Amino acid sequence: MNDTKISGKVSPQDVFSVSDEVNYLEPSQLAGFEKSFLQWKNAASRADSVRARGRMWLLFLLLRHSGARLGEVLALDDSCAFEAEGSVVCSGGRTGCEGSLFPMTCFPR
Repeated sequence: MNDTKISGKVSPQDVFSVSDEVNYLEPSQLAGFEKSFLQWKNAASRADSVRARGRMWLLFLLLRHSGARLGEVLALDDSCAFEAEGSVVCSGGRTGCEGSLFPMTCFPR
């Protein structure tokens, strides 16, 4: 890997690419993936696994429904980004909110 930056870190975009032939999942494929993912999440039994899989599930939902990039989702501040009452996730932080509206199923009671 000769794509190291001055900081010594490798940029994912330098070593990972998606084929031009792969554009999206068909609706049935996405539904099957979501169903399998949810089953995997719900199969956790230990407290640490429940929490970790719940985080992965939230990450999946945010990526799927917001259209945000992975880095944008990972940068969210969970102390102020989520408004369950309006089913909105704000990605602008405390200074400004670029809200994404989510289905109420993403916010279990």
